[in-house]
Amino acid sequence: MDVLVALEDEARDGHIAGIDLNTGDVLDPAQEGIWDNYRVLRQQLHSCAVIATNLLHVDEVMRAGRASIKAPNPGEE
Repeated sequence: MDVLVALEDEARDGHIAGIDLNTGDVLDPAQEGIWDNYRVLRQQLHSCAVIATNLLHVDEVMRAGRASIKAPNPGEE
């Protein structure tokens, strides 16, 4: 419980802080070389762009399919 209080104090002071799981102390992730939060955010932004592109492609394919179903066959009236 003391670690959580110390962590809140660091956050209140404007510092980025985390918990060292080996010792239970508060640590500065940047000094320890921990950048996973940045990497996770970067990957999420990349994934969002890929997913949005895929959805647009699916939408195009579905519209093309509907247009080909509605179009009359050549030679028929």
